[in-house]
Amino acid sequence: MSVHRRWKWLALALVPLLGLGAAPQPQKSVIYERYDVDIDVEADGSLLVAETYQILFEGEFQTGFAEIPLGYVTDVVDVEVREGAQVFSEGSLGPGTFTLDRESDVIYVEWEYEPTGGTEERTFTVEYRVLGGMRVYPDEDVLSWIAVPEDRSGISVEASRVTVHLPQPVKPPDLAFESFGTEVSAETFDGQTVVFESLDPIPDGTSLGIVVRFPHGLTAATVPDWQRWVDELAAVYRWESLDTDLSIAPDGTLTVEETQTLTVDEGTIYHGYREIPWLYLDRIADVAVWDGERAFEFSTASCDYCYVVEDDEGWWSWVEFEGSRVVTHEDRVGSTLVEWAFPGLHAGETAAFTLHYTVLGAVRVLTDAQEIAWTAVFADREVDVEAARVFLNLPPGVGGGDVTVEGGATAVQSDGTLRVTRDDPVPPGEAWSVRIRMPVDATSVSKSSWQQDLEQALEAERTYIEAQRQAEARRARWQLALGALGCLLPVLGLLGALVAWTIWGRDRPTPVVMQYLTDPPSDLAPGIVAYLVDEKPTTKGVMADLLNLAPLGLISADLRQSDFALTLNWTRKVNDGEVVRLPGGGDVALEKHERTLFNALVDTIPQAHQPYPFSKIQPAFTRALPAIYEQMGEAATQYFSTRPDKARRRWNWAGQGVIIAAGVLGLATVWAVSSVGPVACAPSAGLAMAGLMLMGVSRWMPQRTTLGAEEAELWRAFQRYLKSLRQYGDVDKAQKVLDRYFAYAVALDVEKVVLRQAERMGAQVPIWMVPVAVDVHTAANEAVRARRLGLPQLRAVTKGLRRQTQPGRAEYARTARAQPALAKRPAGADFSLDGLSGSLSHSLDRASRSLSSLLQTAVGEGEDSPFEVVVRGAGKATKMTWKAGTSTMKILGDILESSSSGGGGGGYSHRSSTFRSRSWSSSSRSSSRSSRSSSRSSRSSGGGGRRGFG
Repeated sequence: MSVHRRWKWLALALVPLLGLGAAPQPQKSVIYERYDVDIDVEADGSLLVAETYQILFEGEFQTGFAEIPLGYVTDVVDVEVREGAQVFSEGSLGPGTFTLDRESDVIYVEWEYEPTGGTEERTFTVEYRVLGGMRVYPDEDVLSWIAVPEDRSGISVEASRVTVHLPQPVKPPDLAFESFGTEVSAETFDGQTVVFESLDPIPDGTSLGIVVRFPHGLTAATVPDWQRWVDELAAVYRWESLDTDLSIAPDGTLTVEETQTLTVDEGTIYHGYREIPWLYLDRIADVAVWDGERAFEFSTASCDYCYVVEDDEGWWSWVEFEGSRVVTHEDRVGSTLVEWAFPGLHAGETAAFTLHYTVLGAVRVLTDAQEIAWTAVFADREVDVEAARVFLNLPPGVGGGDVTVEGGATAVQSDGTLRVTRDDPVPPGEAWSVRIRMPVDATSVSKSSWQQDLEQALEAERTYIEAQRQAEARRARWQLALGALGCLLPVLGLLGALVAWTIWGRDRPTPVVMQYLTDPPSDLAPGIVAYLVDEKPTTKGVMADLLNLAPLGLISADLRQSDFALTLNWTRKVNDGEVVRLPGGGDVALEKHERTLFNALVDTIPQAHQPYPFSKIQPAFTRALPAIYEQMGEAATQYFSTRPDKARRRWNWAGQGVIIAAGVLGLATVWAVSSVGPVACAPSAGLAMAGLMLMGVSRWMPQRTTLGAEEAELWRAFQRYLKSLRQYGDVDKAQKVLDRYFAYAVALDVEKVVLRQAERMGAQVPIWMVPVAVDVHTAANEAVRARRLGLPQLRAVTKGLRRQTQPGRAEYARTARAQPALAKRPAGADFSLDGLSGSLSHSLDRASRSLSSLLQTAVGEGEDSPFEVVVRGAGKATKMTWKAGTSTMKILGDILESSSSGGGGGGYSHRSSTFRSRSWSSSSRSSSRSSRSSSRSSRSSGGGGRRGFG
């Protein structure tokens, strides 16, 4: 036993002693004391490999395994496992047996032995025979083997020896060897044995590989398939020339001979292939391959000087008529694949291979000629073709002057053959073609199958196009007629709408009476004035009537806050026949809608003489506004030939009726859309447009009577005065407007202008903004009765209400001629308007908007409450909005315009054709580039894998 081994045994023995002071723990470890490999190179070219492991175990072990890769070998057979002299049996269970599992790329050997205990040394041998494990070349054979793999399950190797035995002695100059992965010493014995000895221990993760080169012919080994693949990975060659002979037979058959001359610059080449598509020909037949004078033999097994032919029939429908076009599917045509194998063509060697085949259906039969178009140099190549020529043998009776050749420089040779030459090299990815045009009777060939298929599809397209042309002519005539009708109907609709407006909607022209009026021209209620001017009830009109109650003394309105306040000065409802008595002695009878408005305030405001925010009155207005609108319309009837709302509604209904008729017409003509096109809908669309015009003109159809037109013109004169108050009046007139006529300024929509001008003129706030205590001129018993009934003691400027007693009068005058005295302003109303006009107008604006919202809620009009429809589809939502009051027909039309029946999706995709299964090694060629780096890094060596014990 060596000193090194004695120290190792001593170290292992001390391990249990060092752990006496602690709880005992089982220790397990494995060490390769030796990892020796013997490789015998047999005379038949196989390798007999014996791996011997001398193992030092610490602890309990009972299995071992060896994984042997099948890369860079043809096969691994005759596997045997031994422990010393004991030979293990395969397939059983228990100690002394082993199992063998084979997969596509690895063989897995696992054996079981008597369990070890404590510190114990065992020796195992795994022996197997390797077929096709060497590379074979004309001048030498190469054995490259990974004897000690790098993956050993974490087990280190203390020492290793690799011994290679050759079948017979070799002269020293003819024997070369080297190692990789680990530093070793190497020497030869008797010219037949090479020994590699590791100089240091080999840690896990490090391998030991050897390479031995010896003269070719020492064994009967042949080139394995994996070597062909590996060598061709590194091959570099030049395509010196590609000559093509085309011979045209009298019956139109084309015989082709391709002579390919190439030189290898690096590596080795063992096979070639040629794929010929059947595009614009019927079939390839009579394939043969030559190397000079030597003919290759047809064989489905890989061998030298053999070839194989594979025909792909393709699809039947390579050309077809689809819809309105002809489609040719070049990826559906068939093809012929020819592959041939030969002894390795090594660096510096040149060879010329000739591929012979017959082409059926290559001649194209045209009306005035026969033609052949042939691709002499194909595009799918890896290297340049440095020179290319085509030799053309014409049919009997056809001379060089009878044909036209395109594609290159053409010359007539002495034997009558035409030679077409390419002037420059043909790079990869580029093809070179020639075209030969011959007389129409050059051959007796009839039209080929592919040409008949193509012409049939083209004829189908021609027939379709002619039918489409005639249909388009008929369709155009219908489109012209229907389009003209569709354009005429809107014009007639527009003319009709203009005539209708002229007769039933336009006011009679009235002369301008005067430039302006300083006082209201009549005693109309402010809301009626707004109705008369705007031809409809408005928010401003209702607000004007509300503010007009203040100068009458029934209420006070303080506009200085953003939410202005109302104060109730009279707490009893005003009934029909009662009048408001003014301090000057005049009486004012309220219009019906004014009484409804005031009575709503009485029902809403809980306490007299206390300011009440306008915002709290809104619920009462919501209930009262529909009635107020209706009553305002009745009061304004005498000024219009027809009530404005009824006139608008009547013409709007007429327009909707026309649209419904257009819809019925559209349904009746929808069948013609498929044949005539969308223009079939033109008449119904034109009729619908005429209906929309009637609906649109309906807003201008209210017509004033002569009285109404004259009255409106007078109020516009007063409006002009209010707009130019500063120009036509002084501070007193401005104050008069604020105190008495401000409600009319609101009705005529000039209140902001009046407030700004009055502020600049130095006017004070309106008198009606502040409640004023007045004496009640009634009997004492009436005052007592008022207190008993809870009536307020202090009335504002209102002196009382009395029943109308004059028989025969329908109502009193609107405005009493004796107005309340304004000389003495009540306390709180003597503030200057300076700086307050903006806030007063803002407060009035806000109240007007709030009132407008109430109107919309009550009667469904206005722009602040839109009608909305949300259309969801295609992963998004679209909102469509209309103004409130828009007709149902308009909404329905808009929705249908932005929607459509049917739908769905579609598209197109392109799939690259999969390279078909080939015989021999062509399938490996397609993946050679991706595998090149891995093959070089492993030195194309067999052996390796994984080892371990458990």
